[in-house]
Amino acid sequence: MIKKVKDIMQEAFNQGHLANDEATLKDDVERLLKLELRKRKINDEELNIEAYLRQYEDGARYPYPGKQILLEGKATIEKILENYEEMNFFNAVKAAEKDLLDYSKDSEDVKEFFKNKRKHFDNAVEQIENFKLSETYVTDEEAIATIKEIKDIVKMPNPYREIHRLPELRNKFIAIFTELLEQESELVKGVVISNRESARNYLNQAEISENGKYGLVEKINSKFEKLMDELSRAKVFRDVVFKKDEASRAKDLLVQEIDAIEKQEKARTDGNNKVKDPGPVKEVKKVKKLNLTEYTKAFKDIESDIDLEDVVNKFRELLKEEMKKNDVIKFF
Repeated sequence: MIKKVKDIMQEAFNQGHLANDEATLKDDVERLLKLELRKRKINDEELNIEAYLRQYEDGARYPYPGKQILLEGKATIEKILENYEEMNFFNAVKAAEKDLLDYSKDSEDVKEFFKNKRKHFDNAVEQIENFKLSETYVTDEEAIATIKEIKDIVKMPNPYREIHRLPELRNKFIAIFTELLEQESELVKGVVISNRESARNYLNQAEISENGKYGLVEKINSKFEKLMDELSRAKVFRDVVFKKDEASRAKDLLVQEIDAIEKQEKARTDGNNKVKDPGPVKEVKKVKKLNLTEYTKAFKDIESDIDLEDVVNKFRELLKEEMKKNDVIKFF
């Protein structure tokens, strides 16, 4: 029995220097099993079954591989350690021979995963989670195929032979994604600038004192500089695309503020004029201010002379309708 137990421990745990007497051998085997189960630590790093199991998160979308192997190894060792009498203990080791050898062989990949491969796995999962914030906006086939390949690897029950490919796939995806994001950012940058210029033009047309305009100019510049800065630092498509709506909303709020200040200044001017000779009554023209960008959103893309004529005719009809209700149309 002593030789059989020593052979099992040699094959399962590569431990050949064990005692030849039953009492000391039991202590040696028990010590080795406890090291494997919960006590092995090297340079303050815990390298045992229970420490590995603590790394698994319940309900993780992309769980670490190998949990079942560790659970089965834990159950096998705990069952052996339940035996206190020497012969029962040795019989338990002998009965668990196949399970111990299977655990020893299968756990090699799990231990190597936690030692050298987990960081690649974690980086890949982080990339997948980050992409979730952008996938609605990304249609590039190469980007989609690359992130799918990454997902397929991290979802494997035994991905150990494929994990080495993750860094290269991740770098490939980042390169494609960054280029796509920069292209989208340039398009959105044009939208932000367009809204900024619309706000500036609207302010230039407003009947507001120079002092009033000065503060508003600063406000317009500050608001859109902030949007441009946030756009340059955006890391996901959602944050880039949302800047279009934010720019449009910022312009609308600034237009409302300009209107309010113009109305306040006009009220003060009218109040001051009441105590003076009003002079001849001036005809008040009804002015309509139109945001050209918003006004033309419904127009289709122009791809031919026929499309051009259609858009021009539609634009003319809309303006004629506005002129029926207004004396002056101002664009901003």
